[in-house]
Amino acid sequence: MGVPQLSSRIFAAESGRTSFRFVATDALGRFMRGRSLAESEALLREALYNPQVAKDMVDMLRLGPEHRAIARRLNARLFNLGLTSREHQESEQ
Repeated sequence: MGVPQLSSRIFAAESGRTSFRFVATDALGRFMRGRSLAESEALLREALYNPQVAKDMVDMLRLGPEHRAIARRLNARLFNLGLTSREHQESEQ
């Protein structure tokens, strides 16, 4: 989700046309669709047991997927779980 889309959704939530829960759910859904099913399930499973991963996922919602430090931490978690990130796969090609 790009900055214009996110700002439009936040404006809609602020004006009462939608809820912040919808905005957060939509942003998380878009982030998860950008990953493979195995990556998504592994991150969700890890977030259930590791509060830092859950916090990083929430920060990703608030700050957007463009925030490189959070993306690197989540990709490192995927690597530790035995999954390679999409960025890593693209750099190998």
